[in-house]
Parts: sequence; structure tokens; C-alpha cells
Amino acid sequence: MIAGMPYTNDNFKDAMSFSSAQRASIAREIFFTAAIAAIGLAIYVQWGASDAGDKRWLLLAARMVLSGKHLYDDIFETNLPLIVWLYTVPAFLASHIREVADTQILTLLVLCLVVCSAAVSVRLMARHPEFAGNAKKRGAFALLLCFVYLLWAPPTLFGDREHLFLLLAFPYILRCSPSLAGAALPISLRLAVACMGAVGFCIKPHCVVVFLGMQALVIWRERSPRILLSMENLIICGAGAVYLLLVYLFAPTFFYAVLPMEIATYGYYSWGWSVNARNFFPALAVISIVMTAFHRCDVSPYRADALYFLGICASFVLYILANNGWGYTFYPLDSMVLFTVAWLWWEFRWLKRDASARGVVPVSRIQGEHVCALVLVAVSALVMFFYDAVLTGEMTAPVETKVIAEFARTIREHHARSFGCLIPTFNACSEPARKTDARLETRFHHLWMMPAFAAEGKEFAAKYARIPTYVATKLAEDMEYNKPDLMFVDTSPEFFVVHKPFDLVAYFSTTLAFKEAWRHYRYIKEINYCEPSRAGKKTGTGCSFAIYARAF
Repeated sequence: MIAGMPYTNDNFKDAMSFSSAQRASIAREIFFTAAIAAIGLAIYVQWGASDAGDKRWLLLAARMVLSGKHLYDDIFETNLPLIVWLYTVPAFLASHIREVADTQILTLLVLCLVVCSAAVSVRLMARHPEFAGNAKKRGAFALLLCFVYLLWAPPTLFGDREHLFLLLAFPYILRCSPSLAGAALPISLRLAVACMGAVGFCIKPHCVVVFLGMQALVIWRERSPRILLSMENLIICGAGAVYLLLVYLFAPTFFYAVLPMEIATYGYYSWGWSVNARNFFPALAVISIVMTAFHRCDVSPYRADALYFLGICASFVLYILANNGWGYTFYPLDSMVLFTVAWLWWEFRWLKRDASARGVVPVSRIQGEHVCALVLVAVSALVMFFYDAVLTGEMTAPVETKVIAEFARTIREHHARSFGCLIPTFNACSEPARKTDARLETRFHHLWMMPAFAAEGKEFAAKYARIPTYVATKLAEDMEYNKPDLMFVDTSPEFFVVHKPFDLVAYFSTTLAFKEAWRHYRYIKEINYCEPSRAGKKTGTGCSFAIYARAF
């Protein structure tokens, strides 16, 4: 109140409105400060927990490629070679910068990619009708990207295939949204979107499901197939064709050995849908409330984009099905659900400011529905992190850590220069090669094809008998020519995802070549970290191993 100014209701309202503006400004400052602090914390956590997940094996495979070994011949990998080729960059840098671990170099490179992907996406949003003249809204979108790329991705997924796929493909997904599909973009920006998308969609063959789903969605929306001939599509499809040609020319073993084996047996290498049902529930709950509770609003400039993102969510559901429902494949789906709800939140703000004045939709109903969706997204995040950190991480990490440490100790005690594995799971075989000077001299770092033969009967085994024969013969070649000093064999009472014992040595010994090669090895000890069950029987997967040494 200014001295001498008469007190009126208008003056009081002006003072209160000024105070409200101040409070809003302080709230924004607190929000952005907290967001930046959370991003910094996420970077710290990702850096500190970089040595997690399947990245360890992929980095080891990349190191083996750099040493001169051939992918699919000396290194039997289920993925197409692009992900291993990409990992050769941090592996090469780590070989020259020995003070920093290869996983940390990978994390640093992925952080640079996060910046690039966010920068390209923000440049695209600068052409969005609702974001073009609003720097604060573009800043909020940038924070959303950082949240999805840094906080939404657990350390086990950061820098892995699904994370890289989303980082590289999201600018293209954004480019095809209704608000940006017809926007006039600089040629340099379109090239950046196309080149990033080309690499992203080639990381895994399953990514083609998402690409085809996008094409169908856009063609249905525009009632025209013109997207098929867009510059971005031509570059992505051309790059994919060239990539497959390169794989055929330089890694033909993938097509005549790995791919037929995957088609026959990879469907058995899964945790099962009973475990993954909890992952689907939060995303489906959010999508259900969006589709049933939100009122149709044709005047909203955000609704078409939100429905487009819902269609992308459907494509990612198909992507999960194509990946046997593995937990890490839910990351892109949950991320797209988050983008969908973010667009609906901006729609709510728009309706509250503009449409409510015209009486289009009661603001109270809009607010309640959006709050419900946001709560469900929070639940989705909690379930995702709980599943990754607890069910697939914290509960198995202590046993895996003990097993790897015991393997490394045994290698040092026997002064072994090389070792091999008969193990159906990840990391227990690859990690000793990263933590010691010993070389991994068997080409199968995990026997992903064997659960099918443990689960099925004689008819299946007879139909696909060539597969275990091929594996046993290649293992025999490794033992005869590479002569690994030690062999680690999984003897867990529950074979991986099969839940019953399975003797790998006895099964492969039906092949004469393997039987002859195996006679050079003698049993030395067993390590057992299996927890006793309530019935008094030991149970578990990847908790018991027999160790053999080469005798002659």
C-alpha cells in the first residue's frame, strides 16, 4: 500500500494479484531448480552404476571384435551386428584410456547422445504451433526429455538397445506427429532426424514393428501414402537395405546359422507372461483412462498429437510381444505413455485457460481426469523401477556378484590364461573376462538356445536335432583348438526359465566330437549359492556351478 493512497477493493486486488504472481514465479524457480538437481543426480547415478546390465557382454564382444575375432563365427551373438559395432567406439577408447572403465566411457558417450537427441527434438518443437512462441513451454519439454532419457531409464537399461533406440528414433516419431508432419523444416534438421532414425530402427530387427506401425498410423490419419516417399523415409529404408546387405556380405553366418536357430528356439528364452503382466498393467491403465474418461475436444491443438502418441504406444506393445515380453523392452512403451500424458496435461492447461471460458468442458472434470492419469503414470514409474531394481536386479545381483568373484578367484588361483563356459545365462561367463586377464575361448557366452530342448520333449528334439549338434560341435572345436584352461558349467537345480534340472554335459556328450573334447577336462570343485526352499530342496537359476580344469 502506497502512503497517502486511499484504500479501495481495487487496490487490494492489485496487491493480491501481484503477490500471486510473485508466488508463481517462486514456484517456477523452485520447480526448475529441483528439476536441474534431479537431472544432475540422475547423471551421477548413471555414471556410478554404469557397470550394470547386458552392456558388459556387448562391450566384451566389441573388444573381441577389435582384437580380430569374427562376429557369429568366433563370437556367437543373437543381435544383428550394429549394436556391437556401436560399442566398439567406447571399447576402443577404453583400450587407450585405461584410467576410465569402458562402461563409464559408454555412459559419457550416451550422455552426449542424450544432448543431441534433446537438441534435435527441441528444434522440431520450435515449429509446433503451440510451442513456437513460448520459450518456457519448450524449456518444459526439454526437461521432460531429460526426465525420460535420464531418470526414466534405470542403470541396467541406460545405453542399452532399447534406450539407444528411443534416443535415436524419437525425433523421427516427433516429426511424424500431426502438428509437425506438414511443417516446413530446414534440410539440415530433416537430415539429422533421418540419419538418427536410420541408426535407431536398425539397432534391433524388432524395431521394424514400430516403424511399420508408424507408417500405418500416418497413412490412416492422412488418408494418403505420401509418407512412404518422404525424404526421411527414403533415407531410413535405404540405410536399412544397405545395412542388411553389409551383414549378408561380411557376416553371412548370422543368416544361415544364428537366424534359423533364433526362429526355432528363442521363443523359449523368456520369463513368461505371468511375470510380465505387472509391467503391462500401469501402461494399459493410463491408456484406458485416456480413451474412456477424457472428453473428445476437436478444438484442442494437443488432442491429435496425444492420440498419435497413443497409436505409437500400440506399436510398442507389438514390439514387446515380438521380444518375448522381456522386462527391459517395456521402457519405450512407458516412455511413450509419459509423453502422451504430458500432452494431455498441456491440453488441460489450454482448456482451463481458453475453452472453459466458452463452456466447452467443465474444468473440474478435466482436472480430475488429468490428475488420475498423472497418478497412474507415477504408479507406472514405480512399478517399472521396482521390477528392474528389485525383481531382476537386487534379488539376483548378490548371487551373480558372488559367482563372478569366485570365477575370478579360481582363474587367479590356477593361473589360467583362458576359460570357457557352458552357461545358459548372461554375465556369469562374460564378466570374468572383463575382470581378469584371462580370455574367453568358447564362442557361446550363454546358451540361449538350450531352454527349448530342456522344456520340450523328444519330438521337438528330433525335429531340431541339428541345433544342439551344431552347438556341441562348435564347443568341441573351441575346446580342441583354443584349449581353455578352465571350464565353468552351470549345474543349478533349476535350468534357466525351465524350472527343472538339465545336465548340459550329459546332453552334449551324445555328440561324439564333444565327448572326445570333454575327456581332456577333470572336475576340480563346485560353487553353490542356491537358497534352500521351504521343502528343504535347493532351488534357483544360475546359483550352482561346477569348475573343470584341462588335464592334458
